[in-house]
Amino acid sequence: MCGRSLTFRLLPLGYGAMPPLSFQISRDTPALFITVVAKNRLPVFRLDNLKKVVCEALNEARKSGGFLIFAYVIMLEHLHLLTNQPKTSAEVLRYLKGITARRTIDYLRQNDFHSSLAKLQHESWKRDHKYSLWQQEKNVFSVYSERRCLWRR
Repeated sequence: MCGRSLTFRLLPLGYGAMPPLSFQISRDTPALFITVVAKNRLPVFRLDNLKKVVCEALNEARKSGGFLIFAYVIMLEHLHLLTNQPKTSAEVLRYLKGITARRTIDYLRQNDFHSSLAKLQHESWKRDHKYSLWQQEKNVFSVYSERRCLWRR
């Protein structure tokens, strides 16, 4: 197990006739294990509808950012993802955090979750943003082998 690379077989979405893609995690092509945490650990993702919004936002971020998502899990106040790294980790985070935050905040607004929005509110920033869904810390680890992946458990 140690030192071996992990291979993921991926089926492209919407392309039934295409052969599956393959991605091999190794030291040369590491994956990223990303954890993003809601501001003040607010348990934002309690509702199934909101989880669905996040799933759709992750798919949108994946397409827009040009990266793969191998696995993810949505917890009450955070999410974990395993993705490849075609760009810098900062770029991947920008797409993930930006799109998921925008879709989640829009859902909260449209469905009158005023108390949740109040907990996410802050002073307006440069681009007139009033809410922050995610904490600012960067929790990203490179995964280049099965051993490294098991270490993170």
